[in-house]
Amino acid sequence: DPQFRSQDMWSLVHRLEDLGIKRITGDIILDDGHFIPPAIDPGDFDNRPDRTYNALPGALLLDNRAVRISISATDQNQRPVVRAWPPNPNLDIRPKLTVSNQRCQWANRNPEIRITNPTEAHSRIEIIGDFSTQCRPNTIYRVAGDPADAFFYTFAELFSRTGGVIDGHWRGGTVSEQAVKIISHQSRTLSQYLWLMNKWSNNLMARQILLTLAAELHGAPATEDSARMVVNQWLQRRGLIWPGFYIDNGSGLSRDARITPQQLGTLLVETFNGPYMAELLSTLPIAGVDGTMRNRLTDEPVRGHAHIKTGTLRDVRAGAGYILTRSGQRYAVVMLHNETNVQMGGGTRVQDAVLRWLYENG
Repeated sequence: DPQFRSQDMWSLVHRLEDLGIKRITGDIILDDGHFIPPAIDPGDFDNRPDRTYNALPGALLLDNRAVRISISATDQNQRPVVRAWPPNPNLDIRPKLTVSNQRCQWANRNPEIRITNPTEAHSRIEIIGDFSTQCRPNTIYRVAGDPADAFFYTFAELFSRTGGVIDGHWRGGTVSEQAVKIISHQSRTLSQYLWLMNKWSNNLMARQILLTLAAELHGAPATEDSARMVVNQWLQRRGLIWPGFYIDNGSGLSRDARITPQQLGTLLVETFNGPYMAELLSTLPIAGVDGTMRNRLTDEPVRGHAHIKTGTLRDVRAGAGYILTRSGQRYAVVMLHNETNVQMGGGTRVQDAVLRWLYENG
């Protein structure tokens, strides 16, 4: 499941309760051997290992590997209330906030989140700044701690709420083939996850799905190399032999991935003429309506007529998808823009101008 959530864990715990299971006498074995994720530092890309867009894949992740930090303040509180989930005791949460009653603004609603050793099991999270009682509660997501700790302690907390007791702890390992399966969890459908991934540019979900394809088609454990092989074989079966094409990790978070506008345009046309056109089209952000295109072209005739997947890195602005023009023609559109500081707004203005022109003249 590329997005196994605390809600899903809660459902599994209730099913254990229904079976009358109240005590676990040994350790819980966490088997994440379905994938072999790359041995890289999540901070290698931009030196921000605590950001959710840099989260590394894994077969046994909870809540997109994120820590949810909730902050609220009322007139009755001497200081803001800070809570974190998952309930991981190895995370050292240190609120250093003051309360104000000033008008709510960005500065007094979004305190600094400073994380020491985010890739280590024992991370320290400091929440520093001012928080106004006039602000609505705020939720901030960061990556910190060991994902296995997050998984285990969430299970232990929810299990205890049903009266359950765990005598042991967690340990990594491989589940025995002789183990008896009591319950299982079914993910949502692939089309639902593609909707979440494309509408909101979820890098981690893209990486999880790519590795899952490899595990399903080439067997576990999946690696990025076996995942790239799956994609290349799929292209070759369709006669798409692309010199220079390279898929890195499945997300746009790469300086090594390579594709030309013509290659991507060809892929969009092939997909549009294939059996899953409707499923793909429905996952793409709609100009002026939703996803990462919700705030673009909002008051213009092209609003609602372009389905565009966006992408942004430092010095990169990209968009690709489909547009239905005023004349009733539909076009595949690819805009790959590489230029110093193009992500600061210039790329968006140029690409919006292209969409406007094509809508009126296509």
